[in-house]
Amino acid sequence: MESPDPRKPMEVALDDAVQGWRHWLLTRDRPELYSTQWASQGGVWTPRRTALATCPYGCDRLVVPNPSCSCGFYLRREPGEDPDITPQAERDCIVIPGRAAGWGKVIEGGVGWRTSKAYPTELWVPYGAAWLAPGLKEAYKCKVNVSNEVTV
Repeated sequence: MESPDPRKPMEVALDDAVQGWRHWLLTRDRPELYSTQWASQGGVWTPRRTALATCPYGCDRLVVPNPSCSCGFYLRREPGEDPDITPQAERDCIVIPGRAAGWGKVIEGGVGWRTSKAYPTELWVPYGAAWLAPGLKEAYKCKVNVSNEVTV
């Protein structure tokens, strides 16, 4: 769901969405959340815009996530490490754990869900990057915590 006016927050009917945990990256020179998973905006989660999953293996957008493929946004039931965050990414970027709403096509799995659409609902910014928290809160219109530990 997209807000036609980028100054207004995006509205998602959370009753229709699954809530799960994931990680994003922030580059030090660009205050936009970036995903290690495929997304329609080249990995960038544009503020106030629904992130749309794409498939790196060629699945048609209408079938993402595909049950016979690994495509889609991964949302875990419990917080934890993200196997897609490499040591290189940890050196070059700021890792931002958080929660996201996922909706559209949803496939349930052993540790969570894969969805076709998603948007961040809560972020945890590490103390060393606390200066980013107000900008993220304003841009994404979601709750932003400053802490080195994710608390549930």
